[in-house]
Amino acid sequence: MVIALAALLGFAQPWLGPDTGSLESSSAGGLAVFEIQARLLVGVDYLLRQMPTAARGQAETDLQKSLETLAKEVRSDRSTLAVAALQGWLAAESGTAQAVALIDARLKVPVADDDPMRPVLRLGRHLLASGEPASPEDAALLEKNLGWFATLLISRTDDAVRQQLGKACLPGALISLSVPVVVVLFGLLGLVLILVAIVGHNAGRFRFALPQSQALDLSDETQARFELVFTQAFAAYLTIMVVFNLPFFDTFGLGFALAGLFGAFLAGLFLPRFRGLPWGETRRLLGWHRGAGLLKELGCGITGYFAMLPVLAIGVAATLLLMGLAGLVAGSGGDSSGTGPVGPSAPVHPIVFQVAHGGWGVKIAILFLATVLAPLFEETMFRGFFYRVLRRRHAFLLSGLVSGFLFAMVHPQGWIAIPALASIGFSLAGIREWRDSLIASMTAHALNNGLVISLLFVVFGN
Repeated sequence: MVIALAALLGFAQPWLGPDTGSLESSSAGGLAVFEIQARLLVGVDYLLRQMPTAARGQAETDLQKSLETLAKEVRSDRSTLAVAALQGWLAAESGTAQAVALIDARLKVPVADDDPMRPVLRLGRHLLASGEPASPEDAALLEKNLGWFATLLISRTDDAVRQQLGKACLPGALISLSVPVVVVLFGLLGLVLILVAIVGHNAGRFRFALPQSQALDLSDETQARFELVFTQAFAAYLTIMVVFNLPFFDTFGLGFALAGLFGAFLAGLFLPRFRGLPWGETRRLLGWHRGAGLLKELGCGITGYFAMLPVLAIGVAATLLLMGLAGLVAGSGGDSSGTGPVGPSAPVHPIVFQVAHGGWGVKIAILFLATVLAPLFEETMFRGFFYRVLRRRHAFLLSGLVSGFLFAMVHPQGWIAIPALASIGFSLAGIREWRDSLIASMTAHALNNGLVISLLFVVFGN
């Protein structure tokens, strides 16, 4: 019951505080996801401008379609002006006309008389329509409300700035163009690995380590005590972690949340010891051992990550489907501001805003958190304590789905991201099932997080 309540509380976080996890929020920092897409488009545009006009062809058409799609996502004055600035940057006179039309359509949406963003929107329209340079005061106002997008609006006719910004966005654009091909290739490799494992297991040549470890377990009475304490340990971790990450405590900063995360982990980890369970047996059941050897387990973690990609593709496809359905709901009856929890917004972790606007000290801390602490803490608790208890009583499929779903619920990306996150949790449970040792699942988890954070660094690095 405690686990269920803590999971529901974690799931409800997007509804309990400011909408910092959606596609846009009420600050310039809240445009981070728009900024990712905009930087990629600016990079692609720069790349196309280096090519002969005759060679651009379909690529320019696709760029325009991407821009039109982004324009459909606007749900506020701030995001409207951001996309209008991007339109003006990418497409000279035709882009300026589109930008002004987009702003005019938004100006027809009524807002409160004291809405601070509406005058900024009108200022942006004036600059786009007139072609006049922004005064220092206007530039400062735009920078405060639009962040990076202010450069697109203010310097769209400055060739030197266009060249500099295009070069800065080019690496992210090149990676974004190559990622689909790489993902498909490695996804096919992962699918082959899954099929080989299934065939090998049915033929008796491929064995899963966790069931063999369970066969060596203690007496039923002793095992029941371990299960009870493991469940209590996971409940303690989940409760403390969720409470410390409630939006009400955002004013205390990232340090407060990290302190809660460490406290939750230590409470869960040492509760079995406090309850009198022998550490050696606890560590074995938890998966805190070297398995077949450190290097082999690390290699199996990398292999497991490739095998995870086809499952992740299914989860991502389900998330995209939910986004489309949510967009239809929002379009037919959603709120005009688009800041409610139900809408077409792309699911995004709040850490994206830290990567986008934090200094290098913050970026390094985030990389450490994502690639070291998160794999250590989450694999120990979700695939160590919780999955072990589930697996003792249920088949792999049910245990993996339940633990994966709970893993997804307590993440802050919102309900739309649950299929994608649950597919990751399910895959990591599969790696635990295969290797028993948590080294492999920690490795796959760290690899996944590290790649995502590294891509964000490339996009926002300049």
